[in-house]
Amino acid sequence: MTSLQTTPREPPFPRAAEIDECVADASSRVKRLHGLLTQWQLADMSQEQSSHLLAYVEEVLQHTRESSSALAAYDETIQQSLGPELCQARTSGIPLCSTTPPCQELAPSPPRPQNLFWDLLDPVAAAPYSAHAFQRQQLPEIERRCAQLRVRAVAPVVGKPVEALEHGVERAIGHCTERGFEIQLVRIPRHGVPWGACCRHLAAMEAARELALSRHFATFLGVERAPGARCDEYRLELLGGPSLAAVLRAHGPLPEASMLFTHWRRELLEALLHLSSHCTFLLRRTVALEHVRPVEQGGRLVLTDLEWGAEFPEGAVEPLPAAAAAAAAEPPRRPLGLQEQRDELLLHDGVRMLLLLLGPPEQPAGEPPSLSPQLRAICAACAGGDTPPSLRQTLSHPYFTPLQGAQRHDVQLAFQHYIAQHYIA
Repeated sequence: MTSLQTTPREPPFPRAAEIDECVADASSRVKRLHGLLTQWQLADMSQEQSSHLLAYVEEVLQHTRESSSALAAYDETIQQSLGPELCQARTSGIPLCSTTPPCQELAPSPPRPQNLFWDLLDPVAAAPYSAHAFQRQQLPEIERRCAQLRVRAVAPVVGKPVEALEHGVERAIGHCTERGFEIQLVRIPRHGVPWGACCRHLAAMEAARELALSRHFATFLGVERAPGARCDEYRLELLGGPSLAAVLRAHGPLPEASMLFTHWRRELLEALLHLSSHCTFLLRRTVALEHVRPVEQGGRLVLTDLEWGAEFPEGAVEPLPAAAAAAAAEPPRRPLGLQEQRDELLLHDGVRMLLLLLGPPEQPAGEPPSLSPQLRAICAACAGGDTPPSLRQTLSHPYFTPLQGAQRHDVQLAFQHYIAQHYIA
């Protein structure tokens, strides 16, 4: 491990010896603790001893996580102050000292936006993708999953009202007698529903089936078409709790460095990517925080109550308006297919929702931007240019790196702490 005392810098780091001693002592103590614990034979312990030991180890891990989180926050502060070029040089082994004159070192040029965005993307993510191709390739897996999760026996739930929608369509709650949980029932009459309304409801059900492999949508649990019945009954996962917009209004914005926002920014863009790359149906409205619901104690974000439109044909290209093409002095932008257009619109929806999670869009006069350089670069890349990034490219940026291991449990704790607060405007 690198030592602060041996790093060739002038003048030397203050307190370098004390810091190196702390790091070496921490490493040796953790190794010794691990060696002492693993000498016990768990099979020889009673249940009470094992439970006490488990509680002790989890408490120790919590202490180490708090220390690691503090160091991670300090590391992020250093990276933001140095800029991406120096950070990239340091991690790639390039020495930070150079032959640049001191006067130029004191006034470095600001980093280019592509250093914070385009240069950090995974090249593999630039490959195009198609929802139609996904449905062809994954159809056996989708059918297998739908058959595995299909609910066959449903009993009515006493005391739960039936919600009457337009033209006789009903939404109710049923009880799965096979597995013992409640599900959502959507009953669509076979006759008497206008063509447009019928298409919208059927599109929503078919979209739910197409999205069966994504964890960010209500699980499709099958359809019951009983002979002679008045309605076809579609069965979906029942999602409870308020929307993310309601949660935000009740408890206030999130800090960008918080663990909850770190997890949710990945969840949100991943949900939009699945919508773009899995589903062949268009949306009639934008995706907003009102359509996002945190479930599983904040560990999973689900898109719900979307306004679905028609299925778009594969490879369809929307021509540019003639007036816009004639007025443009520079070469016209490459015509985008409906797949690419929807992907771009969903990316804009995602960035807008991320900013809303951090607070109101208006910045107080005279105050500097409160966003990190990485997020500002992502916003700039997604907002302008003839070739905006795709959702898959954006999600490959290190800013959206997923949390790992025990951190997912920490997200649930952070969510509980967040909703326990009362936001005072």
